[in-house]
Amino acid sequence: MLGGDLILWLLLLLAIAVLGVLAGRFAGVRAAGAGADELLTALRNALVVKRSVGEAVRLCEQSKSPVASILKAGLLKYGQPREDVQWAVANAALRERDRLERGLPLLAAGAKVAPLLGVLDTLSKAAGSSIVAVESLAPAAAGLAVAIPAHLGLIYFRSRVDRFERQVAMAGNVLLEALTEMDRGGAPTGAR
Repeated sequence: MLGGDLILWLLLLLAIAVLGVLAGRFAGVRAAGAGADELLTALRNALVVKRSVGEAVRLCEQSKSPVASILKAGLLKYGQPREDVQWAVANAALRERDRLERGLPLLAAGAKVAPLLGVLDTLSKAAGSSIVAVESLAPAAAGLAVAIPAHLGLIYFRSRVDRFERQVAMAGNVLLEALTEMDRGGAPTGAR
């Protein structure tokens, strides 16, 4: 029979870890897509109207958003083959996605393991007794109290990462289209 105190301590540590990930991820995913539409409009204007890659890079540096970092990676490859620009955008997108997904495996583990720990403790307390006392159900409730927010957070953050990936795909297409239009208009001014 496992010590109930040990399981409750494990549940408490898991709850603290889950809350830490939830708090940190909320801030991270909120900033991920912020201002992407405005940035794309300004970037398109810098490239197509002003024909300035340098200004487009400055816009990305001022934004500090993950989408801006991805676009900047593509802009820094301007003048190289289109595949190199696409490759730079794809690699930067993978790095940013990795940052956004940081901690999500812990949420998934918390959502799955916490109820199991609670049930394990409940069963260990109920063993040897023909009647399950209300207090022996407390660990199961504690496990669910950890698992439910972890699971809801995981669902929310996965949807935000999916949304971010759609924004990145759109932003990459806008960048390539704007660079193509800029090239058709002649030599850019202020490139780099």
